[in-house]
Amino acid sequence: MKEVLLAAQAVICQLNLEESGYRLIVNGGAYQEVELLHFYLISEESIKE
Repeated sequence: MKEVLLAAQAVICQLNLEESGYRLIVNGGAYQEVELLHFYLISEESIKE
């Protein structure tokens, strides 16, 4: 888990999302057809469009 969050942090820095804003959403659990954990990194710029 630590490596995934460090990778997300690296992408956030590479894309300069600290200034424009972003959301890191984590979904997972038994309620899904296939149990898995997945992440969404959404920039505030993409939300405005």
